[in-house]
Amino acid sequence: KSSAVFTNYGEFNVNTGGTFTNTGALNNTKTSPSISATFNVIGTLANQDSGTIVNNSIFENEANGNITNAGIFNNTGNVIIKTSSTFTNSNTYRNQVSGSDTGLIDILGTMTNNNLLSNLGIVKVTSGTLNNTSIMNNDNTFIANGDVKLLKTSNFTNASVIKVYKLVRNYGTLTNNSSIETFDSSTFENYNMITNSATGTITNKNSFTNKGLDANNSDSVDLTGITGTLNNLGNIVNSNSSIINLGILTNQNSITNNATLTNNGTLTNNSTKTITNNNTVINNNILNNEGTFNNSHTSGILTNNLTFNNKSTGTLNNFGTINVASAGTLTNIGTFNNTKTSAQINATFSIIGNFINQSTILNTGDVKNETNGTITNPGTIDNRLLLVNNSTLNTTGSLLNKSTGSLVNKSILNNNTGGTM
Repeated sequence: KSSAVFTNYGEFNVNTGGTFTNTGALNNTKTSPSISATFNVIGTLANQDSGTIVNNSIFENEANGNITNAGIFNNTGNVIIKTSSTFTNSNTYRNQVSGSDTGLIDILGTMTNNNLLSNLGIVKVTSGTLNNTSIMNNDNTFIANGDVKLLKTSNFTNASVIKVYKLVRNYGTLTNNSSIETFDSSTFENYNMITNSATGTITNKNSFTNKGLDANNSDSVDLTGITGTLNNLGNIVNSNSSIINLGILTNQNSITNNATLTNNGTLTNNSTKTITNNNTVINNNILNNEGTFNNSHTSGILTNNLTFNNKSTGTLNNFGTINVASAGTLTNIGTFNNTKTSAQINATFSIIGNFINQSTILNTGDVKNETNGTITNPGTIDNRLLLVNNSTLNTTGSLLNKSTGSLVNKSILNNNTGGTM
């Protein structure tokens, strides 16, 4: 009853077919660090809205067990949701810390949070599924070895550490104020909104996908009118495997790519912000650079298959290789430096599609306008090493071949009205 207190210091079993309904206080309490209290649920435990459960020892939801929490559940011990069991929280579940005791919830079955899950301890999805439809706050350690599904009404705020070893799907709102790290064989999919704050770092080591508009999904979540959006105010590091953007990715601080970053949506690098590519960037849709885009020497390869806009505030530094494919257009209205970093390490800008230069490109490496490529220059081409034209170069601006420069024309070079060579 609501005025009653039930305290277990030993072992208590809610057996198959049995139901324990709590409207008062239920305490599962160890009597010393070496003497545990064990509360086993094989049947049904229903904690009503007036009920409070306090656990500082071992609370196990066994196979086929069912726990529903409509009240308060405070844990500084171990709560274990075993395989084929269910735990549904519709009020408040707290993993807490008390002295040397740190609350752990270990999910091997299914847990669904429909109201508030607060973690100051450890949430470990070992092999089961955690479904979140409401508020979830992580202030310590969150480990996803199983499946984590942040559904459309989910609001998950991370202020500490999230480690993803298997699967996270975000259909709701995820705010990262600290660290999210994915590992080998993991999958991270964003279908709605992720904000990586100024204090946040996302480190990807396997598969990270920002989904597009109205994305299909295996959880039958209606995403009509919703585009996957990743807003980065902190740091994103792609250290291994791939990041794929099918939606909207906006960089407001720093992105470092050491593996493969593929843009099939819209990628915007805001003014004064930085994207550094140390490996492979493939742009298949729209990439707008308003800040600084560094394509590193030796290993940096940027392939543009559609639209790359280097805006008026943008600086594009190529120390490696930039390829503009046949269907691609690179438009420069900012600053473009094609820079050889040493006698052994060249910078190559290869054009098979279209290069429109409305501002200035400073070349101390190799610029090659390949067969079928077109350079349109109403701006300034400042060549100080090698410029080879194998197709069509139209200039109405300035084409400057400096004393260290070599210009090789093998096809059509039009110095049109207003042009200066």
